[in-house]
Amino acid sequence: MQKFADHLRRYGLDLVYLQTGKRAGKRFSYFCTRERFVQYFEEIVRTQGGGFSELEIDSILNDLDPFYTGVVQLKLLQNVYHEEIQFHKRTNLSRPNEILDDIRSAVFPNRRITLQ
Repeated sequence: MQKFADHLRRYGLDLVYLQTGKRAGKRFSYFCTRERFVQYFEEIVRTQGGGFSELEIDSILNDLDPFYTGVVQLKLLQNVYHEEIQFHKRTNLSRPNEILDDIRSAVFPNRRITLQ
């Protein structure tokens, strides 16, 4: 669980990939199947540099779907990993400023000017 939490801090959660459907008239009623969640690890997480074994994926799934219904509620996933997802969002919001600072220091190394 902690390894997945660290991964979410760094890369966030791709809800668009995990989302397989929604109920009409309700907000935040997204879900994904266990198979889709495993595909998420195989296709998305592996390309981001995360190496999770099948045992680790099963333990994460067992925590998110303890009754083995075959469905993982994405709202529950967001609630369990709320801190990690928020941390990722906050760091990504400040990332454009860091990129501009890198450009500014490369183009004008001795001056501190604002870029617009």
